[in-house]
Amino acid sequence: FDTTDLLGGFSQVSETGTMETIKELVTDVTRNVITSSCNEKRLVLECCREIRKCQGEDFVKYTEKLISLLESGNASFNCGGVVSRLKSLLDTMDKDRSSMFEWRNSPFVEALIQGKWVVLDNANLISPSVLDRLNPLLEQRGVLVLDERGHVNGSPVVITPHPEFRLFMTM
Repeated sequence: FDTTDLLGGFSQVSETGTMETIKELVTDVTRNVITSSCNEKRLVLECCREIRKCQGEDFVKYTEKLISLLESGNASFNCGGVVSRLKSLLDTMDKDRSSMFEWRNSPFVEALIQGKWVVLDNANLISPSVLDRLNPLLEQRGVLVLDERGHVNGSPVVITPHPEFRLFMTM
């Protein structure tokens, strides 16, 4: 377990990775739609099912259809910015980005942002340098600084944990 496992790292951009990210968002949309009472619920769920199982042009077509359904006035389950994320991800698929790298958050950082609970089992075996990276986060009103990601607008990326985030460390 090292700081890359804890924080994330850079990886080469690929269309497959972008498609997987879209499929993860579609899974979130599905969860939100199931509990809604929207008129277009069936259409959205069918579209989500098709996105999860198709590739290539059909993948783009169904993703665009989902965006259209979510943007329509009858759909009340935008799921907090999912439409803008889907549009952005589709735009990246249109460009040749085979020689580019992008930052990928680790599951730990995603949990921190989304307010999930994390258990670090056998924390006594984790390298001191990794545990040292957690210290600022564990302080009152703590934050996680991602210096490894580089600077954005001249400052390092600082992540404030979601209010429901919890970290449990066991020995």
